Amino acid sequence: DYSHAARFMTVNNWKIFGLTMRECTNLKAIRFSGCDLSGEELVAFFGDGMGGCPLEYLDLRKNSLGTIGIDALLPLLESRQELSYFDLSQTHMDDEAARKLSEGLNHCRIRCMNLECNQIGDNGLESLLFS
Repeated sequence: DYSHAARFMTVNNWKIFGLTMRECTNLKAIRFSGCDLSGEELVAFFGDGMGGCPLEYLDLRKNSLGTIGIDALLPLLESRQELSYFDLSQTHMDDEAARKLSEGLNHCRIRCMNLECNQIGDNGLESLLFS
């Protein structure tokens, strides 16, 4: 849990941290709940995905991700077949972010996903349900 230290990290720190984590061949869980992550910081961390990490659990709740953050997650979702748990609750998602997320869900099966407390309307929900 890096929530306290994350508040003091720069975008460049997130990039270095992400590059280091991509080399972990047994990384199964990432929990960045309440880290005040922005979409730009998420782009820096995930870059073009997480390589060969056997990631199963991803908790990004309580961050200001929005559409930029969801864009950053697309390479990650496209690089794997499945995630067991994916928490995007309270991440400032709207219909556009939900539509972007649905693109990534065409590649990756999610067993359990939490999207509560976002601003997703009927159009966004429809995109997610029929992806």
